Amino acid sequence: MPYIKQEDRDKYDPILRELRNKIVENCKTTEEVPGALNYCITVLILSSINKKFGKIKYHLICMIDGVLTNVGREIYRRISVKYEDKKINENGDLKEF
Repeated sequence: MPYIKQEDRDKYDPILRELRNKIVENCKTTEEVPGALNYCITVLILSSINKKFGKIKYHLICMIDGVLTNVGREIYRRISVKYEDKKINENGDLKEF
């Protein structure tokens, strides 16, 4: 879960805003954003793991996979579900549900 203490957020937020601004500045089209995000996330994760633990081992792969899975699930839960519900209300539900 991304809900760390505020004092810990304060340590990361300025750097994250700077990275966000670089992504927004460098991506001229919406099609470029996913690649930039994928690159930044991948390098951040792998370089952090390598620096902290050295060689990648199976338990670290499992940890990385779990973090990325949880990020996706939380974004889906918090954003996608609301969007999908809005579209159901606008366009009607499927009778199969």
